[in-house]
Amino acid sequence: MRPLLSIAPLVFLAAIAPVPGAWAQHGSAASLPTAGRPGLAPVSPGTGAGSGSRRDRVRKALTRGEGAGKSWCSDQGGYTLGAHYDNVYACGPATGTPDDFDTMGFQCVELSARFLWVVYHDFVANIPDGKDLVHLAGAALGIPIGTPGPGSLPAPGDVVSMWGGPAADVYGHTAVVTAVQVDASGNGTITIMEQNAINTGWDQLDVSHWAETYGDPNYAGGLYYYTHVRWLELAASQGPPTHSGTEQYDVRGLGRGTQLSALNGSGQAAGAIQWKTRTGLRMQRSFVYRAGRRTALGVPTTHVAATAGMGINGHGMVAASATATGGATRAYAVNSWGTPAWWRLPLPASHVLDAAATSIDEHGDLSGWMRVPAGREGVVWIHGHGGYRTRILHANRGFREPLLAAADHWGDAVGTELSSAGRTVATVWSPWGQAFPLPGLTSNAASIASGMQVRWSGGRRLLEIVGASQSASGSLEACRWQVTVRHHWLDWSNAQPLGIPTGYRSSLAIGLNANGWIVGNLLRPDGGQRAFLWEPSQGMVPMSSLISATSGWVITAARSVNDAGQIAGEGYNRGWANSGAEAGVILTPEKRPQHSVSSAS
Repeated sequence: MRPLLSIAPLVFLAAIAPVPGAWAQHGSAASLPTAGRPGLAPVSPGTGAGSGSRRDRVRKALTRGEGAGKSWCSDQGGYTLGAHYDNVYACGPATGTPDDFDTMGFQCVELSARFLWVVYHDFVANIPDGKDLVHLAGAALGIPIGTPGPGSLPAPGDVVSMWGGPAADVYGHTAVVTAVQVDASGNGTITIMEQNAINTGWDQLDVSHWAETYGDPNYAGGLYYYTHVRWLELAASQGPPTHSGTEQYDVRGLGRGTQLSALNGSGQAAGAIQWKTRTGLRMQRSFVYRAGRRTALGVPTTHVAATAGMGINGHGMVAASATATGGATRAYAVNSWGTPAWWRLPLPASHVLDAAATSIDEHGDLSGWMRVPAGREGVVWIHGHGGYRTRILHANRGFREPLLAAADHWGDAVGTELSSAGRTVATVWSPWGQAFPLPGLTSNAASIASGMQVRWSGGRRLLEIVGASQSASGSLEACRWQVTVRHHWLDWSNAQPLGIPTGYRSSLAIGLNANGWIVGNLLRPDGGQRAFLWEPSQGMVPMSSLISATSGWVITAARSVNDAGQIAGEGYNRGWANSGAEAGVILTPEKRPQHSVSSAS
């Protein structure tokens, strides 16, 4: 029997958090979701309709905490989109059902009004459209209103309104700011949580030389391209909870023998479970975790020795690999909803010896590798037209053995290849298929790339890549790179070290989210491994300092972090009789941390 599939290879396990999209919407009750920027799926409109808005009926008094929690969406006849902040969840679809916050269905105004109530205990009735929320709420509640300009940015916890533009609609849009990533020159993005738009609930404002815009000016003639942005300065004037660097996390163990590889924006995880049969045979099977339950994914065919789930997107699609008894490993895409359905991913030739999938993005595209007699090649499986097509990515000239950790829908990919001397090199592949080795922390230093996050700014894609490189001392140190892609042009930054905490000898970054949070692993002098969290405003912190000392948990690995701050990895509990038997764990912040503006190079 072949060895069990490794769910956590040092370099190539990379779980990509949902890429914040960009969709615009009307704020009026009669509108339907409409794309502000093409390429991402909108929330599907519902069929229900209310008899009148809440403002047309007698309002009951809002109770403290009403509108908070994940159950709010289902209690109102909808579902959670995945985005949430300070225990407020974005909901869908836009059903038109009256609710307690003065709108019809889950329109953009409903989310901002509900956020104001849940987080700040303020409420303003009769806000007609997204563009009106900031100036009406600001006047009614006496909250200062911020405007774009040099050094002037909203903060996480603020509420924004957007409108205007040469050909924009009259309704505008409103959303909640969740993270700000803008450099000292006023360029970057502002992550927002929104409703009645993209199906994940995440989106962004583009910031260019301190000017803030929303949407795509080339889509629908600029109908949903907004050039005017204002925000309620809630975070500064009313002081929501801030992240002190000692945020406590709740730990949920998924059972001994489980391992986790990836986490999507809704807190659903993919991984594998191992056990021994009565005859002593070791078995490994893939599973997903959602709504407090583990669900086995089964096997694609009979005579399968091992399967492993390596990635999961917001639609419940899983990147998986399966090894036949005494046979080859093959890559699959698995629909985990309902009865799991396995699709074997195509390969370009019959002489492929092995193939494995390492990640999946929100469009359903998968990355991985295949092994042929001459060596390995990187592979991207592109989803579309009811199936998949294969794209081969070769090593750069003078290099070999490319292995992909992650890819996106626009053709960018990251991973690692070997130099002629056998040195591992972090590499980015362009949409036109060319491989570019990324610079290490020192000249000719070994490096690896294991995760990627993508955002758009001014028509350019900005790739945030994480991994590790040898430092001047020879230690492996977690680092990140920024890569800019535009047309047939690609540029990158130097490797930026993330540090090694005192008492550890090396660090490796594996996953990251849209807020700039990075997770990975630390190596102790005794060879033991521990997990870390890195934030732009706090730096690197071992996970042991972020969980209760009385919980008994030791977190040994962190592999994925979603935009809500949840982390997937492994650990064990000191109270177990056999502490060597680890379990997959999901760590959830007790309260949603707030970020400060981060500086990008």
